[in-house]
Amino acid sequence: SDAFSVIGGVNQGWDAVSDPNSDKSVEIGATFAPSKEMSFAAMYHGGKELLTNYPKSDVNGMRNLVDVVGTFTLSPELTLVLNYDYGTQDKAAFDGGKAKWQGLAGYLNYQVNEQWKVSLRAEYLYSNYQSWTFDASPIVHEKLNPEKHQHRLGVVIPINH
Repeated sequence: SDAFSVIGGVNQGWDAVSDPNSDKSVEIGATFAPSKEMSFAAMYHGGKELLTNYPKSDVNGMRNLVDVVGTFTLSPELTLVLNYDYGTQDKAAFDGGKAKWQGLAGYLNYQVNEQWKVSLRAEYLYSNYQSWTFDASPIVHEKLNPEKHQHRLGVVIPINH
């Protein structure tokens, strides 16, 4: 229906131009738009992936990602988008255990006119610093505090044509 949709699929690879392993990943998701002013989307991707593709790793573990997005039209010019991600990968920690990461982002988009839109984005990212989202070199990890979280705030000004 116009208010609800479902997606499913089987993929070859996640984040590489050519997939270095032959394992498949699955994706399932749904969107729900109860009104023109509000919509929600949730997706799951899961499958065995190498820890790193470049350079190619011999470590192959289950990678999972859940992505949830809510979009709220506050006025014809103003839109709020909230996005949450949670991911894991087996065998990705230095001790061979599971790496975990999660993030939250918010966007406030203001449509100035037909050509210009201004976006304010704030995001929060937490990882146990043992995941593929960070540089995997031991030298870098020795310098990072696993309890420290990353925070970013930025302004993006794209031109829409």
